[in-house]
Amino acid sequence: MQGKRKRSEAIRQLDLGRAAIEQKRFADAKQHTRQALEIFIDLYDHHAQAAAYHQLGIISQQQRNWQQSERYLKEALNILESIGDEHNQAKVLCQIAKGAEEQGKWPEALPCLLRSLRFFRTANDEEGLGLAMQAMARAKQADVDSTLSEAIAGALGMPAWLSKMVDAVLDELIKPRGQRAGVKLRIDLKL
Repeated sequence: MQGKRKRSEAIRQLDLGRAAIEQKRFADAKQHTRQALEIFIDLYDHHAQAAAYHQLGIISQQQRNWQQSERYLKEALNILESIGDEHNQAKVLCQIAKGAEEQGKWPEALPCLLRSLRFFRTANDEEGLGLAMQAMARAKQADVDSTLSEAIAGALGMPAWLSKMVDAVLDELIKPRGQRAGVKLRIDLKL
Protein backbone atom coordinates (compact mmCIF):
# COMPACT_ATOMS: atom_id res chain seq x y z
CA MET A 1 0.00 0.00 0.00
CA GLN A 2 2.87 2.37 0.79
CA GLY A 3 4.14 2.06 -2.80
CA LYS A 4 0.78 3.08 -4.24
CA ARG A 5 0.65 6.17 -2.03
CA LYS A 6 4.20 7.14 -2.98
CA ARG A 7 3.41 6.69 -6.65
CA SER A 8 0.25 8.78 -6.34
CA GLU A 9 2.24 11.52 -4.62
CA ALA A 10 4.91 11.43 -7.33
CA ILE A 11 2.27 11.72 -10.06
CA ARG A 12 0.67 14.61 -8.18
CA GLN A 13 4.05 16.38 -7.94
CA LEU A 14 4.70 15.82 -11.66
CA ASP A 15 1.26 17.26 -12.48
CA LEU A 16 1.91 20.26 -10.21
CA GLY A 17 5.17 20.76 -12.06
CA ARG A 18 3.35 20.76 -15.42
CA ALA A 19 0.83 23.29 -14.13
CA ALA A 20 3.64 25.52 -12.86
CA ILE A 21 5.33 25.34 -16.30
CA GLU A 22 2.12 26.56 -17.94
CA GLN A 23 2.00 29.44 -15.46
CA LYS A 24 5.70 30.18 -16.10
CA ARG A 25 6.56 29.55 -12.43
CA PHE A 26 9.73 27.69 -13.27
CA ALA A 27 11.26 27.50 -9.78
CA ASP A 28 8.07 25.83 -8.50
CA ALA A 29 7.94 23.60 -11.58
CA LYS A 30 11.50 22.42 -11.00
CA GLN A 31 10.87 21.80 -7.29
CA HIS A 32 7.74 19.71 -7.90
CA THR A 33 9.36 17.77 -10.73
CA ARG A 34 12.48 17.01 -8.69
CA GLN A 35 10.30 15.74 -5.83
CA ALA A 36 8.50 13.47 -8.28
CA LEU A 37 11.81 12.26 -9.71
CA GLU A 38 13.14 11.33 -6.26
CA ILE A 39 10.07 9.21 -5.58
CA PHE A 40 10.20 7.56 -9.01
CA ILE A 41 13.85 6.67 -8.41
CA ASP A 42 12.90 5.10 -5.04
CA LEU A 43 10.17 3.13 -6.81
CA TYR A 44 12.50 2.00 -9.64
CA ASP A 45 9.93 3.31 -12.15
CA HIS A 46 12.08 3.92 -15.21
CA HIS A 47 9.30 5.22 -17.48
CA ALA A 48 8.28 7.77 -14.88
CA GLN A 49 11.91 8.74 -14.23
CA ALA A 50 12.32 9.45 -17.94
CA ALA A 51 9.13 11.55 -17.90
CA ALA A 52 10.45 13.58 -14.97
CA TYR A 53 13.85 14.12 -16.63
CA HIS A 54 12.04 15.14 -19.83
CA GLN A 55 9.98 17.65 -17.87
CA LEU A 56 13.10 19.03 -16.16
CA GLY A 57 14.64 19.43 -19.63
CA ILE A 58 11.62 21.41 -20.79
CA ILE A 59 11.82 23.66 -17.73
CA SER A 60 15.52 24.30 -18.35
CA GLN A 61 14.81 25.11 -22.01
CA GLN A 62 12.16 27.61 -20.95
CA GLN A 63 14.79 29.24 -18.75
CA ARG A 64 17.32 29.16 -21.63
CA ASN A 65 19.65 26.98 -19.58
CA TRP A 66 20.72 24.95 -22.60
CA GLN A 67 23.45 22.82 -21.03
CA GLN A 68 21.28 21.74 -18.13
CA SER A 69 18.38 21.04 -20.48
CA GLU A 70 20.59 18.87 -22.66
CA ARG A 71 21.79 16.87 -19.62
CA TYR A 72 18.24 16.22 -18.43
CA LEU A 73 16.97 15.30 -21.88
CA LYS A 74 19.90 13.00 -22.59
CA GLU A 75 19.28 11.26 -19.25
CA ALA A 76 15.63 10.75 -20.26
CA LEU A 77 16.76 9.47 -23.65
CA ASN A 78 19.28 7.05 -22.10
CA ILE A 79 16.62 5.59 -19.81
CA LEU A 80 14.14 5.20 -22.68
CA GLU A 81 16.78 3.57 -24.88
CA SER A 82 17.62 1.12 -22.09
CA ILE A 83 13.99 0.01 -21.82
CA GLY A 84 13.34 0.06 -25.58
CA ASP A 85 10.64 2.76 -25.58
CA GLU A 86 11.07 4.25 -29.06
CA HIS A 87 7.84 6.26 -29.04
CA ASN A 88 8.83 8.29 -25.99
CA GLN A 89 12.39 8.50 -27.34
CA ALA A 90 10.89 10.29 -30.34
CA LYS A 91 9.25 12.86 -28.08
CA VAL A 92 12.50 13.51 -26.20
CA LEU A 93 14.43 13.71 -29.48
CA CYS A 94 12.00 16.37 -30.71
CA GLN A 95 12.56 18.32 -27.49
CA ILE A 96 16.34 18.09 -27.92
CA ALA A 97 15.91 19.27 -31.52
CA LYS A 98 13.73 22.16 -30.37
CA GLY A 99 16.47 23.38 -28.04
CA ALA A 100 19.09 23.06 -30.77
CA GLU A 101 16.83 24.90 -33.21
CA GLU A 102 16.23 27.74 -30.73
CA GLN A 103 20.01 28.13 -30.49
CA GLY A 104 20.41 28.04 -34.28
CA LYS A 105 22.22 24.69 -34.11
CA TRP A 106 20.49 22.91 -36.97
CA PRO A 107 23.32 20.38 -37.49
CA GLU A 108 22.52 19.07 -33.99
CA ALA A 109 18.76 19.22 -34.49
CA LEU A 110 18.47 17.34 -37.79
CA PRO A 111 19.74 13.91 -36.66
CA CYS A 112 17.35 14.04 -33.70
CA LEU A 113 14.44 14.95 -35.95
CA LEU A 114 15.25 12.21 -38.46
CA ARG A 115 15.39 9.60 -35.69
CA SER A 116 12.12 10.90 -34.24
CA LEU A 117 10.44 10.61 -37.66
CA ARG A 118 11.39 6.92 -37.85
CA PHE A 119 10.10 6.26 -34.33
CA PHE A 120 6.86 8.23 -34.84
CA ARG A 121 6.26 6.33 -38.10
CA THR A 122 6.75 2.99 -36.34
CA ALA A 123 4.31 4.07 -33.62
CA ASN A 124 1.77 5.37 -36.20
CA ASP A 125 1.78 8.69 -34.32
CA GLU A 126 0.43 11.20 -36.85
CA GLU A 127 0.57 14.10 -34.40
CA GLY A 128 4.22 13.40 -33.60
CA LEU A 129 5.01 13.06 -37.31
CA GLY A 130 3.31 16.39 -37.93
CA LEU A 131 5.35 18.17 -35.26
CA ALA A 132 8.61 16.70 -36.53
CA MET A 133 7.71 17.57 -40.14
CA GLN A 134 6.92 21.17 -39.14
CA ALA A 135 10.40 21.41 -37.61
CA MET A 136 11.84 19.93 -40.81
CA ALA A 137 9.97 22.58 -42.81
CA ARG A 138 11.64 25.27 -40.68
CA ALA A 139 15.00 23.60 -41.41
CA LYS A 140 14.23 23.69 -45.14
CA GLN A 141 13.25 27.34 -44.89
CA ALA A 142 16.58 28.04 -43.16
CA ASP A 143 18.27 26.22 -46.09
CA VAL A 144 20.13 23.97 -43.68
CA ASP A 145 20.74 20.90 -45.85
CA SER A 146 20.31 20.40 -49.58
CA THR A 147 19.60 16.66 -49.10
CA LEU A 148 16.97 17.17 -46.42
CA SER A 149 14.04 15.82 -48.47
CA GLU A 150 15.94 12.65 -49.36
CA ALA A 151 16.88 12.13 -45.70
CA ILE A 152 13.26 12.59 -44.62
CA ALA A 153 12.03 10.16 -47.28
CA GLY A 154 14.58 7.63 -46.03
CA ALA A 155 13.56 8.13 -42.39
CA LEU A 156 9.93 7.54 -43.36
CA GLY A 157 10.82 4.40 -45.30
CA MET A 158 9.87 5.97 -48.63
CA PRO A 159 11.68 5.37 -51.93
CA ALA A 160 14.15 8.16 -52.79
CA TRP A 161 12.13 9.16 -55.86
CA LEU A 162 9.36 10.39 -53.53
CA SER A 163 11.64 13.09 -52.13
CA LYS A 164 9.98 15.62 -54.46
CA MET A 165 6.68 14.88 -52.74
CA VAL A 166 8.39 15.45 -49.39
CA ASP A 167 9.63 18.79 -50.75
CA ALA A 168 6.06 19.73 -51.67
CA VAL A 169 4.82 18.82 -48.19
CA LEU A 170 7.58 20.90 -46.58
CA ASP A 171 6.75 23.83 -48.87
CA GLU A 172 3.11 23.66 -47.74
CA LEU A 173 4.11 23.47 -44.08
CA ILE A 174 6.25 26.60 -44.44
CA LYS A 175 3.26 28.65 -45.58
CA PRO A 176 1.12 30.42 -43.00
CA ARG A 177 -2.03 28.44 -42.17
CA GLY A 178 -4.37 30.63 -44.21
CA GLN A 179 -2.27 30.23 -47.34
CA ARG A 180 -1.89 26.44 -47.28
CA ALA A 181 -3.61 24.25 -49.83
CA GLY A 182 -7.14 23.24 -48.89
CA VAL A 183 -6.20 19.56 -48.64
CA LYS A 184 -5.14 17.83 -45.48
CA LEU A 185 -1.50 16.84 -45.65
CA ARG A 186 -1.20 13.20 -44.62
CA ILE A 187 1.59 10.70 -44.86
CA ASP A 188 0.39 7.16 -45.40
CA LEU A 189 2.00 5.36 -42.50
CA LYS A 190 1.72 1.97 -44.20
CA LEU A 191 4.22 2.64 -47.01
